[in-house]
Amino acid sequence: MTLLQLNAQSLPSVAARAAFNPSTGIKLPHYARTAPIGVVHLGLGAFHRAHQALVFDRLLQGGDARWGVLGVAMRSTALADALTAQNGLYSVQIASSTGAHWQVG
Repeated sequence: MTLLQLNAQSLPSVAARAAFNPSTGIKLPHYARTAPIGVVHLGLGAFHRAHQALVFDRLLQGGDARWGVLGVAMRSTALADALTAQNGLYSVQIASSTGAHWQVG
């Protein structure tokens, strides 16, 4: 399987792959990613993306468009540049005792 560059243009291909193989368990954003900024978060680190940003994602998925997040790079622009190349999208694996799935946030 060919790896895709994660970005807004590749989301339909990611969705098609997930639909073709339901065992992938990939959850994608199903809301307008142009939500107004409701939160400014200082830092873009993995902890924020794997925890707090997923809470905001769940709110946006539920239709509450007040929770668009603007992340501010505080030390280095390397992560901000990487996220910009991916249109702000990233993936995180969520694991529990019942299994694991991937989520694009």
